[in-house]
Amino acid sequence: MNEHLTEENATESCYSKTVMKEIAERTLEYIQSTKDEPGTSQETCSFPKPVYDFICMVYDGGIWDSNFLDKRKSLEKADLSKISLEDVYSYFTAIVAIERCFSGFVEQKICDGTLEQLLIRYLKLIEEENK
Repeated sequence: MNEHLTEENATESCYSKTVMKEIAERTLEYIQSTKDEPGTSQETCSFPKPVYDFICMVYDGGIWDSNFLDKRKSLEKADLSKISLEDVYSYFTAIVAIERCFSGFVEQKICDGTLEQLLIRYLKLIEEENK
């Protein structure tokens, strides 16, 4: 089992759980506020700050899942509103890792609604975890 961000190892991560939540909220807000605007497609190698912060969070936030390839196909077929937090982390990892090889993958997952659904699920799960 992969070690994910917990209160115990949060200090080892570059990001606290609070900062990760804020990044997820800003990224979701960015996606939701720009998804219907024409010309929001990323035509350069740079990302808007909320998306860049999200990518950094996946790399450095203690949530990277080195086994994401084993789970990717099943996660793509899953009901994203019902997946576990560990699976959300795996899907986040897949999106960011695939972007390294195929520029535009993050944008594709923004445009098709996948990243938005994952961020909503993530925020719901961490809210439940904090109750």
